[in-house]
Amino acid sequence: MTNELGQHKWVTIEEYVKGDFVKYITNDGTSCDSEDGYMEIEQKCVSLTHFSIEHSLGLLLIVDLQGSGHTLYDPEIASRDHTKDGKFLFAAGNLSQTAMDNFLAQHREFNMYCKLLELKLEKGKRLRQSIIPRVKHS
Repeated sequence: MTNELGQHKWVTIEEYVKGDFVKYITNDGTSCDSEDGYMEIEQKCVSLTHFSIEHSLGLLLIVDLQGSGHTLYDPEIASRDHTKDGKFLFAAGNLSQTAMDNFLAQHREFNMYCKLLELKLEKGKRLRQSIIPRVKHS
């Protein structure tokens, strides 16, 4: 595809999503209230986000969970780390510590899937500071 100046333009094309498209967790880490109350798929998305921060020891958070039925599309990963030039890892939608803080503040009551997975991470628990390996200089 080219623009009016003959320059190439890049686009992303996705397959058409049948059914109702629902957002369960935003990229800022907050969960969306569904019209049907707290649906099963929404509970599973919240527990997946909880699982991601707990099992990465607070380094990563899977957010921006949305889709149709049990098919999810276009998730984001929030991380506190950034590259040497100051850009956050993964994508421009990485809201970093803000997403982590929002999720932990909102997720006070663990749902049945969090309990089945025996997740325990609570606000205030000490988390690792970085996923980028630090090199010791001798």
